[in-house]
Amino acid sequence: MKILKRGNLLKLVAFFVIAATLTCTVAFAANGWQSFLNGENSDKAEGEQNQPNGEGNNDKENNTQEPKPIPEFLHAITGLEITEQESHIRPLALVFSQGSPLYGISSSYLTIEVPTEKGETRYIGYSDNALSLGKIGSIGRTRGYITDIASAFGGILIHRGSDDSFEYGRLSPEYDTLDLEAHEGYCYSEYTKYYYSNGDLLGALLNNSGADTARKDTAVPYAHIDYYNEELRGSSKAAVISIEYSTDNVTSFVYDSAALEYSLYKNDARVTDPLNDRAPTYKNVFILFANTTTHETENATQAIPSLTEGGTGYYFTGGTAINISWGYNELGNLVFYNENGRILSVNRGTSYISFAKASEKNKTYFE
Repeated sequence: MKILKRGNLLKLVAFFVIAATLTCTVAFAANGWQSFLNGENSDKAEGEQNQPNGEGNNDKENNTQEPKPIPEFLHAITGLEITEQESHIRPLALVFSQGSPLYGISSSYLTIEVPTEKGETRYIGYSDNALSLGKIGSIGRTRGYITDIASAFGGILIHRGSDDSFEYGRLSPEYDTLDLEAHEGYCYSEYTKYYYSNGDLLGALLNNSGADTARKDTAVPYAHIDYYNEELRGSSKAAVISIEYSTDNVTSFVYDSAALEYSLYKNDARVTDPLNDRAPTYKNVFILFANTTTHETENATQAIPSLTEGGTGYYFTGGTAINISWGYNELGNLVFYNENGRILSVNRGTSYISFAKASEKNKTYFE
């Protein structure tokens, strides 16, 4: 039995090992070639074939998408994510004069338009980065009710004096305001009419005045929709909005369906910031109708909206309109309500608020 001899036995074992190796190699090569023909990635590990996002486990539990974390720091007014440093900065509320160049208006994430008399209006622009701007203004005058409105969003009001001609009871006794008329070194005039400032001057004013620049907890008039939720939309179309304060003062908005924002127009001309040629845009537009009383004195006539009475209004977003109401609650905070009487939830982003006389509601159009 020579086959059982040691030398022949080793040769026999070697023969079977080589044969087995060749068989496996051919099988794996054939399988890989077949995978290539079928468009499969042979570099994937077993269990990863045809799995989305490289997930190889077929368990439904493991295929469920993890919920996205809500950002730690959110802006109180816009509802958008901000840094921790930004969360400590208190905004400046800048009063802009109507009819003058609006340097710095594009930095405003909240713009409020307030009527005076004779169909004129003024703006309040809220900005967290006003101290980085090279030119701001023209800075306008405030009034008691303008200051009341501004205080609802917790900013430091920057204005140039006041032209109140009628005294009335205000909503709260204290305001955080800095009057550039009382601090002339922090502003400058051009053409003896328009007054401007800049970030360096306002920064120095804040430091020297001792104003509290730390962001405060503010009872914003609305809530924001849940983070990552679909955009809120109304049922009525509102791609174009128009508010006629007078024949010479018409505020309009045009919706951009690609950007999902409204562009601001004044008297059919798109508003741009001469500081950087940027046009301010807004995710949300509010029109609030207020009962207004006109007071005549020996020196002037002044129209004062009644803020404590509240009223009706519109909320525009996503090219649509939603009916709302508004008023001040028992804590003295401005509140917006939806049609069910609950606090209004709005889309996250920049906002524009226009106050208008309730008697002129028919001068607001949208389609």
